[in-house]
Amino acid sequence: MEPDDEALREVAAAVARVPPTQRRGISYSQPLSRDAASARRAALRNHSLDDEHILPASHSLSYAHHDPSAGLPAGYHPPLPPHQHHHHPSASYSAGSRRSVGGASDGSMTLERAMSEYGGGHGTLPEFVGAGGGKGIFRVPLRAAMHPARPPPLEVRPHPLRETQAGSFLRTLAAEPQRRQLWAGAESGIRVWALDEVFAGWGAGARRGDEESAPFREGVPAPPALCVALDRANRLMWTGHKDGRIRSWRMDLDTASTAPAPPPAGSGDGGGSVGGSSHGGGSNAPVFREALTWQAYGRTPVLSMVVTSYGEIWSGSEGGVIKAWPYDAIAKSLSLSPEERHMAALLVERSYIDLRNHCTVGNVCSLPASDVKHMLADHSRAKVWTVTSMTFALWDARTRELLKVFGMDGQVESARLETPVMPEQPVEEEVKVKPSKKDKSQGSLNFFQKSRNALIGAADACIKALGERVWVGYASGTVQVMDVEGLEGSANGQWWIDNIGKALDEGTSFYRVGSRQLAALLIAAWARKSLKPYVGDVDAAAVPCGFGRAIGNKGGVGLRIRVYDRKMCFVSNHFAAHLEAVSRRNADFDHIYRTMSFNKPHGSTASTSVQLHRGVNVNGNQVDEVRPDLAEADMIVFLGDFNYRLYGITYDEARDMVSQRSFDWLREKDQLRAEMKAGKVFQGMREGLIKFPPTYKFQKHQPGLGGYDSGEKKRIPAWCDRVLYRDSRPISVAECSLESPVVASITSYVACMDVTESDHKPVRCTFSVDIARVDELIRRQEYGEIIESNEKVRSMLEESCFVPDTTVSTSEIVLENQENIVFRITNKCETSKAAFEILCEGQSTKKEDGTKSEILPRLSFGFPLWLEVQPAVGLIKPGETVEITVHHEDFYTQEEFVDGIPQNWWCEDTREKEAVLTINVRGSTSTETKSHTIDVRHRCPATSAPPPIISNPPASAAPPSNALSGEAPSSKRSSKKSQSSHQRQQQDYAQFGSSEVHDLCRMRCP
Repeated sequence: MEPDDEALREVAAAVARVPPTQRRGISYSQPLSRDAASARRAALRNHSLDDEHILPASHSLSYAHHDPSAGLPAGYHPPLPPHQHHHHPSASYSAGSRRSVGGASDGSMTLERAMSEYGGGHGTLPEFVGAGGGKGIFRVPLRAAMHPARPPPLEVRPHPLRETQAGSFLRTLAAEPQRRQLWAGAESGIRVWALDEVFAGWGAGARRGDEESAPFREGVPAPPALCVALDRANRLMWTGHKDGRIRSWRMDLDTASTAPAPPPAGSGDGGGSVGGSSHGGGSNAPVFREALTWQAYGRTPVLSMVVTSYGEIWSGSEGGVIKAWPYDAIAKSLSLSPEERHMAALLVERSYIDLRNHCTVGNVCSLPASDVKHMLADHSRAKVWTVTSMTFALWDARTRELLKVFGMDGQVESARLETPVMPEQPVEEEVKVKPSKKDKSQGSLNFFQKSRNALIGAADACIKALGERVWVGYASGTVQVMDVEGLEGSANGQWWIDNIGKALDEGTSFYRVGSRQLAALLIAAWARKSLKPYVGDVDAAAVPCGFGRAIGNKGGVGLRIRVYDRKMCFVSNHFAAHLEAVSRRNADFDHIYRTMSFNKPHGSTASTSVQLHRGVNVNGNQVDEVRPDLAEADMIVFLGDFNYRLYGITYDEARDMVSQRSFDWLREKDQLRAEMKAGKVFQGMREGLIKFPPTYKFQKHQPGLGGYDSGEKKRIPAWCDRVLYRDSRPISVAECSLESPVVASITSYVACMDVTESDHKPVRCTFSVDIARVDELIRRQEYGEIIESNEKVRSMLEESCFVPDTTVSTSEIVLENQENIVFRITNKCETSKAAFEILCEGQSTKKEDGTKSEILPRLSFGFPLWLEVQPAVGLIKPGETVEITVHHEDFYTQEEFVDGIPQNWWCEDTREKEAVLTINVRGSTSTETKSHTIDVRHRCPATSAPPPIISNPPASAAPPSNALSGEAPSSKRSSKKSQSSHQRQQQDYAQFGSSEVHDLCRMRCP
């Protein structure tokens, strides 16, 4: 009998004498369960990559808690055996101290020592764990069933694989709380979720990638929707698209016009849906059509869009172009019948106002010609923010006037329309006064710099080609040399990929997940066809470690793959050679670990087990540490030619030990093991017990152990080729759970000694991996049941819907003589804050027969142009009062634009008009509202006089001359800043009586 067999018998006897540790089972869905009745249905899927099928969701698993503060010394630690649904005594481990390899032995056979030397479970190998794994960037990423600083989320659409989302990526979101709808702009158009249906499933099936999503409805196929804006007044959702069009969609989906669902894109190979659903989103579900659409930009996309406080749509595009779409043209187009859709679109298309021309004088504009990627409507003060890569600009939503321009340094730039005068300055003087980088402030970035860097990050670089290499110089001073052949993939690497694919019967049994090559380094991954629906989001990376950290003869190539919502990274490496280059090898690993950056996937991160943000620790506190991409993976596998050698031993001694299979003694001379034990490299990573001969260096085409290098150099045999890994266990012994979602163990670690085509022997390592994840459908169903049945939760929801009691000082306001009227809103509640929002339900005009016109709201219940209300949005502290100022203009200038150029303008009289203001009050944490109504009307005093009817306007009233040359004039609308000009206007028109108010007509520009 072999010595190992005798030892295994002794281990079995030792295990039988030790009673199993008592475990306290806890459901994985415990954070969601508010009562014991719901806990039994908490669902967790536990998958093994060796399985051909998905385990039933009814298999509920439990795990034991261990002390996370226990120390983690270097040494052979018992690995966790493959997780079973029924616990066995062999799955229980003691938390006592562990034996360090190479230490003194007392000769007794304890359970801990037995498992350290011969394995901790059936079919698994003992593992050596490197020191230093619980600190800094080598700490296991924090995972939890829910974020410690956030409430449990309800995932309407869990993170799907990118491979299933061709044409379905979500780009932007908008919520309509009153109708309980969630709208999303997607690559293929628009989709909407009814929040009342999120607790249900698809029933018959759904499109691949949306199986775990809540039921949704889709619009007709359209180009990618880049931005959305909500219009509650007209019950429309406005979207801006990549083709330069603005589209509107009716929120009343039941009454919206529908069309048959188009054939699913990529229906081959599982790209389409399976079955159908009455809720939409399935293959047979109808889609709804757009209501009004027009071409906003000819060849550029609609990058951003908002609805202002005055019911206008503003949109931004490339080159700094900003257009305002007046409400009157949109309202007239919406009133037309479907047969007049073409006329409606043409009417809106030609009505735009070019705001960039509005702030341009003498071909000089205060705004840079940068893409307007973001817009924000400030309804409190009726302002609009526009954001480019260079500036933040502040506009007046009423007058469309550019107020301020902020640079990235936070300084206010001039927004006045004056042609700048550039003084002449010699080049020598310019060089002298030019500040150097050292002179610049090194203080913390301000708000604008941080926002700009977060929204639009970019780096300058120069590039040169020389032979088969590309040299890239970055603004940071880094110079990178890339091998073109390595980047594109050499013929040798493709030969390996093709032949491995043939051996695996690629296309039938396996499919290739991805590959990456850097010079002679190559990594490729395949997966079983049965795993294809659960494997994706493949990203690749390469880090050269050769001369100057630029040449790819040394370095690493990696793949990041998402498997059952968990990130797994595989890195193939080639470190520095030679016996004495230990520190260089350590540095190679550190450089690769810290700098390997994968292409970022689209969409949000997986959240079935909450992945805590890099800048947030487990307590929810901010930390300054920036963690590398590899540090955030749930499992990392490092493999390749690490080039670590045997030290303190001669060539002959090593050959003798190999021939005697004295691997225990040789392991004591292993450089990698010594460096890991000291915490200098592969911190916290694991390696299976080596029981195979050193894999380097052999003479080619010579079989057996006699093939070791016997030439002049006689390189000492060494284990250069290794496989190490790290899973998501925060401690040495932990079971698969949402806190440790990926738990692996090594079942085989061998060298392929029969391969003679290389001076290295290949190494093969087999893992058994358990992955924990949540069944999102069952999670949503449990969530709904908890909300409906749990009294504590229902009580909390009722408290969150509380609306503080408020009073408004008046219900009617009469305006005259351009005065400012102040009314007050008082929060009578002494414990809760009250949020208020003032909207305009519409305005009406008194007709000649004394009747009033129909009250029609503007977009998003915006204010009429003659009325100012500030602040229109705010928060009232308990027991306090806020003052609201209402201001009006007797006369204001209306303008009609065609293709951005003013064509008609006239002076509008605001008297005999009435507006209805609605004050919506809600609690600070609820969507429930209480409303107050105020009627605002203008009373016509006997002494007031309207402006005259002028067929030929005086020069003082004519538009600026640049309007005739295609540039829009600055706005003529009245504001508080121009009250004196209005007074002069009233004096000029004093000879006209009030009886001529109804005779006002348009004045056409000469």
